[in-house]
Amino acid sequence: NITDAFWIRSPDMSEVQYVSPAFEKIWGRTVQSLQANPLEWSEFIIPADRARVLAAFATLTAGAPSLDLEYRIVRPDGEIRWVRVRGFQVRNEANQLLRHIGIVTDITERIQVESALRTSEERFRSYFELGLIGMAITSPTQGFLEINYELCRILGYGREELFQKNWVELTHPDDRAAESAMFERVTGNKMDGYSMQMRFLRKDGRVVQAMIAVKAARRKDGTIDHIVGLLQDITEQKESENALRASEQRFKALFDQAAVGVAQAEAMTGRFAQVNQRFADIVGRSREELAQLTFGE
Repeated sequence: NITDAFWIRSPDMSEVQYVSPAFEKIWGRTVQSLQANPLEWSEFIIPADRARVLAAFATLTAGAPSLDLEYRIVRPDGEIRWVRVRGFQVRNEANQLLRHIGIVTDITERIQVESALRTSEERFRSYFELGLIGMAITSPTQGFLEINYELCRILGYGREELFQKNWVELTHPDDRAAESAMFERVTGNKMDGYSMQMRFLRKDGRVVQAMIAVKAARRKDGTIDHIVGLLQDITEQKESENALRASEQRFKALFDQAAVGVAQAEAMTGRFAQVNQRFADIVGRSREELAQLTFGE
C-alpha cells in the first residue's frame, strides 16, 4: 500500500537505511530530516504514549522477533495522528541480526470512526436504559435482541423471561391482526415504520394500553438489520379518559331524565349551553330553539 511508510533500520536502530516517501505525508516531515537525525523520531510521539512505545521498540532490539502497536504522533503543524507500526527482525542463516524493517500505517480515520461509533453506542445505551420509555430491538422475525428494564417493568417480566418471548406473544389477541399487518408492510419494504395504539398482556394477565412506535434499521442493500420498538404505557391515561367519559354519560342521563327543568348557560353571554327536555316543555320551546337564545331572552 503506497500510503503506508516502509522503513529499514540498523540492528541498534541508530541508522535509518531506508524510508519510503509516504513517511512525509504521515509525519509531515522530510525523509532527509529523519535520516539526518535517526533518533529524533521518538520526540514526535506524544508524551502520554512515548514510554510505552520506546519500551516496545526496546524489546525488538533486545530479541523479540516482531512488534505491532498503535500510538499517536504530533506533526509540525500540531495535528495529532494515530499510526500503527509493525516491526520485524531480519536475521541471516547464522541467526545474526542484520536489520529491522517495518511498516507504518496512518490509522487516524479508523480511530476517529471507532471513537464516533463508540460515543454513539454509549449515547444510545444511556438513552436505552434511562427508563423514560420501554424500548426493544428485535429481529425481522420479532424475536427480542435487546430489551431495556422499563419494558420489563411495564410488562411485568424479568429480562431473561422476556428474551424467551416475542412481540406477537405479548400482544393482546384482539390487536395482533392489525399490528401484524403494519409490521408486514415494514418487512415488505412498503414503509420503514409506524405508530399506533394497541394492547399488551402483562405476565400477571393484566392488560396494558400502549402507544408504540416501530422503526426499521436497514442495511445499504435495503434489507432489515434490526427493528427498534418504543412502547409508552398509557394505561392510566386511558383509564382516566374512560372514567371521564363514563361520568359524562351518567351526568347526561341524569340531566336528560330529570323530572324538573334543568338548563346550563354560558357565564359571559348567558346563551344556553344545554337544556333538558323538561325545561323545554316548561318554557314551550324546542331544545334547538333554546340553543340559539340567551337566558334573558
